[in-house]
This record gives sequence, C-alpha cells and structure tokens, in this order.
Amino acid sequence: MKLTKEFVAMPRASEHQTGLAADIMNTKWYNDNDNQLLSKSDQTDGQKWLITHAPDYGFVLRFTKAGEASTGITYESWYFRYVGKKSAAFMTKHNLTLEQYISLLKSREKAAK
Repeated sequence: MKLTKEFVAMPRASEHQTGLAADIMNTKWYNDNDNQLLSKSDQTDGQKWLITHAPDYGFVLRFTKAGEASTGITYESWYFRYVGKKSAAFMTKHNLTLEQYISLLKSREKAAK
C-alpha cells in the first residue's frame, strides 16, 4: 500500500477532482510511449517549454524532482496545478512545492498576528 501511494492517489483524493490539476503531455509522445505518463517526457522540447512557461499562466509543475521529500510523491513531468499567476511566479522563483508554499504562508500569517 505504501508503494502504491507513491504513484496513485487514493480514491476521491486526487487534486484532479478539484478541477485545479491536469495531466498535460504531447499526444504524439504519449502515444509513441504506449500511452504512459512518463517523467522522461521532460526531455522533449514541448514539455520543457510547458514546464518553463506554466507559471506565466498560473500553473506550477506539481511534483518536482527537488520536491519529492516535501510532497511524498515522485517526480511527474506532466502533472500541473493551478495556483494563480502570483503564487506560481513566487513558487517557481523560490523552487517551492505547494506544501512548502502553504507552510510559508501559514507561518507568515501567524507571525503577523
């Protein structure tokens, strides 16, 4: 079960159900790789562009290589999460996962009280 949780969200626990997350990958690449979502898709020009420019549209790469320890999820080069342009820019600039960003916001809110 522990290994499964590293790769698959529990039923009704996926961010996809909120409408804020999406798996985005080049269809041709996906089809050429047996319809698998593979992290190595980040080697394609299109996926590199998407990862770089997603924050311009308010999205972040949800599960980064650097963020595996804080999210508990292995790197997924196709999984994007909408957080808004300001948050996406900040998170990307400071290389933060959503968990780290939320923790930072909570600590700032607590310090302001």
